[in-house]
Amino acid sequence: MGSERGTDESSNDEAVGGKLNALGGRRRRFLLLFISISISIFTLLLLLNLTTSRETFIALGQVNPIFLLLAFLIHIFALTIWSLRLKILSDFVSERRNSAKFRPARENHNHCNCGVCMSGEAVEKQRRRRWKRQRLKFSDSLKIVFASLFGACITPSQFGGEPIRIYLLNKKGLSVGDSTVVVFGERVFDFFVVMVGAFLGSLFLWHATSSAILKAFCMFFGVVFCVGVVAVTFCVSKPESVCGVFERIFSAIERFAERSSRGRATLKRVRERAFQELENFCAAVVAIREEGRKVILFALFLSAALWTVDFCIPSLILLGLNAPPVWLFSFAAQFLLLVLVALPTTPGSSGVAEIGIASLYANVVGMHILGVFTLLWRLVVYYLNLFIGGITSLFVLGELKACERVRV
Repeated sequence: MGSERGTDESSNDEAVGGKLNALGGRRRRFLLLFISISISIFTLLLLLNLTTSRETFIALGQVNPIFLLLAFLIHIFALTIWSLRLKILSDFVSERRNSAKFRPARENHNHCNCGVCMSGEAVEKQRRRRWKRQRLKFSDSLKIVFASLFGACITPSQFGGEPIRIYLLNKKGLSVGDSTVVVFGERVFDFFVVMVGAFLGSLFLWHATSSAILKAFCMFFGVVFCVGVVAVTFCVSKPESVCGVFERIFSAIERFAERSSRGRATLKRVRERAFQELENFCAAVVAIREEGRKVILFALFLSAALWTVDFCIPSLILLGLNAPPVWLFSFAAQFLLLVLVALPTTPGSSGVAEIGIASLYANVVGMHILGVFTLLWRLVVYYLNLFIGGITSLFVLGELKACERVRV
């Protein structure tokens, strides 16, 4: 009797603890959302206050809404390209995993004089049927990408989107390890495209500007991005060597942290997390590289298309405001801005993104429309993501709860 009462009390405590954790997580999300939106609105109001004049209202009367609508549609199209890339990488990893499961049975087993086991063709057909059942539907890929936008909008460096995609891919049939490989594969392709684009963008801005300060700025970041391209190429070609490089770095840091017990404990946690992420990175690179050139080239093409389409948005907004679109400048500036907002500063990079794009376009856009331009750009690339991500997250959570009820 006493043991049953103790079991009931422990289960009640676990239930209460789970509810408190869920409530704490909900409060934290709302706090991050509130901070992100507050910083963004404050920065936008400040820019509008500094740049609004009589010419601003005249320009607003000449707005072409077709280009503004096209900017919103172009952004949704870019998200669609992202969903296609996620589906291709997910299907590849799933197919590769099924091949590994069925291959040992075919290669190591002697089928001679065996009337029980299946033939090689039957095994291949079974593997194909299994793979087709596990393939990610394009509609599910869209929902996964859209749902991850909300987490990205309320976390620094937009890091909150990755765990959501891993979780939802796992719910769609992939293992946690395979889901991590897919998401880290996305990061590899994005990082390579952004580094190359940022390097070319810094060269373009260095030639286009006459300011000595901006030239020095572009030269410095051009060198940084060039090193980044070389580093990515090295990591892709020899992912196993990356762990050795980080091992030497942490060994050197440990010598300085030996005197402090707190420093050693912190370094140990950082080291474990870093090597865990490195293992995921190497697994993603090796998995994608084994498929050959087709998947790599197609994923690189989709990554380049994704950012190319999304970087058309500022030029379309400028056309809507009857201003010169400055296409080449927009592409060069946004690659640099993308690197800037990737730094872990504020939730959703609020404030940093607004000030960054206003600073980059201050010399090519009339001051009277700079605040309006920044507001419209942020509406497309941030508030639209926040709205789509929030709605889709509620829809996906409802689906998951319904599936849990059916299982019970």
